[in-house]
Amino acid sequence: MTFAVADRLPAGAAFAMACAAVLLLTVGENRHAVSSWNLSYAVSPPDRMGEYLSVFSLGGALQGIVGPLLATLVVLPLLPGGWLVTPLLFGLGCLVVFVVAPRLEARVAPAESTEV
Repeated sequence: MTFAVADRLPAGAAFAMACAAVLLLTVGENRHAVSSWNLSYAVSPPDRMGEYLSVFSLGGALQGIVGPLLATLVVLPLLPGGWLVTPLLFGLGCLVVFVVAPRLEARVAPAESTEV
């Protein structure tokens, strides 16, 4: 949304807003990378880790296919509204992960030992 706002501001404020957008994007990408790899390792069984991580890696290819398509079909035709739809889609994806991940981790977590 910071990119959409930057388009409507004077040059100096637009530059500051674009810098803020790049900073937010960088922080978001770093947090995403760490958490997604952590989750992929946490839920994959040790004896099938290669299979699970292979499927996880397919997500990068899918992003390369869906990302440009999403930008072309949603963001660009709906300017500046497309910049508002995109974070809503990302938020929906985050909500799905937020709901599904704990349940998945609980299913695959090893049983706690009661021995001392």
